[in-house]
Amino acid sequence: MSVFVFINLAKVNQLQLAMQIRTITFLLFTLFIALSCSKDAKNQRPVVNFIKPLGDEALFSRVKDTVLFRVSDDQLVKAVGISFVNEELIAMNQTVWFDINSKDTVIQYIMNLNGVDVDKGYILVRAEDGTHSKLKYQPVILNDEPLPIEKIVHGFRLENETKIGLFEPAIGMNTDLGSIDYSLSTITGNGEDELLLCWPENRRFVEVWSVNSFKPLWRLEAAFPQPEYHDFFLRADRLLLADRNGNLRLHQFHTGNVLINANLESSKLINAIAFDELYLYAAVQDLQTSKYWLMCFFRASGVFYKRFELEFKAMDMLPLFNKNGVMIFATDAQETTKLFQFNATSEIIVLEEVFPDFAFVPPVISQNEMFFLQNQRQIIGWSSESQQSRIFAEGTDIKGMVSSPTLIDRIYYIDNTAIYQTNNAGVEVFLFDEPANLIALIIE
Repeated sequence: MSVFVFINLAKVNQLQLAMQIRTITFLLFTLFIALSCSKDAKNQRPVVNFIKPLGDEALFSRVKDTVLFRVSDDQLVKAVGISFVNEELIAMNQTVWFDINSKDTVIQYIMNLNGVDVDKGYILVRAEDGTHSKLKYQPVILNDEPLPIEKIVHGFRLENETKIGLFEPAIGMNTDLGSIDYSLSTITGNGEDELLLCWPENRRFVEVWSVNSFKPLWRLEAAFPQPEYHDFFLRADRLLLADRNGNLRLHQFHTGNVLINANLESSKLINAIAFDELYLYAAVQDLQTSKYWLMCFFRASGVFYKRFELEFKAMDMLPLFNKNGVMIFATDAQETTKLFQFNATSEIIVLEEVFPDFAFVPPVISQNEMFFLQNQRQIIGWSSESQQSRIFAEGTDIKGMVSSPTLIDRIYYIDNTAIYQTNNAGVEVFLFDEPANLIALIIE
């Protein structure tokens, strides 16, 4: 009896072991198939990512607003459709289709929802690659506020004055605003209102002008003994000014009130400045030792923090996107432009990109993680996130450029005969009668 039980137990154990092996094999095979299918689905189905609007429930103008999204696939996306559906996913307008035939592209579409009688819903994008379809929903709350209007301020230098005009791309209208009674080197707007910063060629003062009234609202003279500003940096309603005497002053843009003072020795020649939430940055040249330094001051107090030696002369600086630190731009004697990144957390300076045969002309402009550099022949855009670059404009006598704060990748630039609007959707040209070499952008 004992032997009989022993033999049966052995058979049972063998049977259980065989079943366990078959089960494990089946699970592994199932997992392999699932992963393979998942990989195929991930690679083959179109991927749609909204750029604008963005958020859990983004505000969207019922009058007219911009939809911006990226579509990618490992095979050609044939077509993309865009429409608006209500909360029950019922279509509220006709689907607009675009022929794409691209593996990776950004679509920009201006949508008008005046006839839609709901307050909430979804912007629906449908991407087709011939084999698979992908639906992507972006929830939005509709409002009746019109989209802010971008207007381009432009001008040209006369002998002792500057002629200023205002161009509205939406209607193609150009207005002669008048003249400023000195020769301007630069005009720039903060992209949020109708105020302009005017920078004269002699750099002895700065002025803030109202475009609507075309009157100066604030003026600041450079201090003695050497009354000259070397650089400025404007961000939102803050204006950082650096003069020849080694003074760094952070002003409130609208009122001109001084918020922070910082000082360097007069032997330090300031070449470029910028600021972020933590620090004021100044790229300087020591006239006594001929060395170059990046000087950091605390943004809250203006107290000196630390300096870092540079092996090059910085020609311009801009803050990093979504982190503390700056991008530093320089061109050497061989007309090669180099982009360096200083990360304020790691306190390391890294060479990020090299553009041979491209001697850029300051200032550099930015839009989120994108940085745009120009010379007379090209505008190059470089992304600090993807580390990729591409040419936005080529073959024109470029005099100046500004970026749109509302539409990603949109750049306005000018030459002697026209204003150009360029982005992923192509280039539009707006001719005007007078030659221009100054450009700024305001929003109303």
